Amino acid sequence: MIECTLTQYPIFIIDSGRRHAGASGVSESGPMDRAAFYLANQLLAQDNSTSALEIMGECSFVTDIPLTIVVTGGKAPINVTTSSNNISSTCSYNTNQVINILSGERLTIGCLYQGMRLVLGIAGGIDVPRFFASSCGIMREKFGGLGQGKPILSGDSFAIGSYQLNEYQPADYQPIKDKETVAQGYESNYVIEIDFVPNYQHAQFSVYAQYLFTSQLMQVSQQSDRMGMRIRTDKAIPSIVKHQSQALALGVIQIPPNGQPIVMGPDRQTHGGYPVIGTVPEYALNKLVQLTPTQTFVFTPVDIEMAIAKYWMKLR
Repeated sequence: MIECTLTQYPIFIIDSGRRHAGASGVSESGPMDRAAFYLANQLLAQDNSTSALEIMGECSFVTDIPLTIVVTGGKAPINVTTSSNNISSTCSYNTNQVINILSGERLTIGCLYQGMRLVLGIAGGIDVPRFFASSCGIMREKFGGLGQGKPILSGDSFAIGSYQLNEYQPADYQPIKDKETVAQGYESNYVIEIDFVPNYQHAQFSVYAQYLFTSQLMQVSQQSDRMGMRIRTDKAIPSIVKHQSQALALGVIQIPPNGQPIVMGPDRQTHGGYPVIGTVPEYALNKLVQLTPTQTFVFTPVDIEMAIAKYWMKLR
């Protein structure tokens, strides 16, 4: 078992999500930063759908079994402490580095100094019941996680599943880490571009609204969560008449009456009635969810063909 001895924020159990479950009224769920989630499982040479932990702040764990882990996503101090005969020794590690932890050792993750989210991948994944073929917990829907959708909090314990080597990938596989990751575009004076694909309702917005959406600097609000990334703008985006409720895909950009965009996250509701101006592709959403509230960005339109090409380029 592993015990979470301290956590600054709730820790969510994630896997590849409940895709194709929207027709049943169930949220897709899954990781906020899919690239970081897949990278963690690739570094551990296990199936890409193996469950992991999504972390947003300081936390520590104590294990009574040997573990192999890796931390991906943002950047934060990572330490493993061994205590013996009242003497403690600590080893420090980097993100994207596979770490072996012995029984009785303590894993500590400090405050993020880059990005907003970490993925803690564990060889074997998290052993919890699955609902709609996923371990993800959603409090609103009251299933998954540690039970009833509950995230991991201080004092909670959980078990690890059995490790299964991905037979289609060599154990020493090391993916390229220098492609577009959270390390790029994080200088305070750097304006980050977030791609979006205009959708079928885009033309219904006024030319002025379209101009404001792509011409002004924006920031991610501190009120953002796994349901959606709330965006702050100086000038509100004029919305259009509310449409009938419609299905909401991951990354869809709603414009509510207050003119402050909302980008749908993995725990979004399955449908909603606010007008939709476009969709952030998965590769750009991975970048958006790692932005801090102090960073600025602009939305940049791309056509669907370009978005597909960029998606496949980032998988290479």
